[in-house]
Amino acid sequence: MEKEITKLKTRASGSAQLIPDDIHNKAWEKTNEYAINIYGEDYINIPGFSKFSGQLEVYKIK
Repeated sequence: MEKEITKLKTRASGSAQLIPDDIHNKAWEKTNEYAINIYGEDYINIPGFSKFSGQLEVYKIK
């Protein structure tokens, strides 16, 4: 699980790198806070499986 969380936190995969830092950091803070509230401080070490996938839609401002 740690590997997938690290990928999300650091934007280490593909198109996630196109997301501006400020937007990503705000989203990560909320996601991390949610996970801590639901699963506890040590949630990153919960054994399990992942179906890690993502999608990014980019829109141009007109």
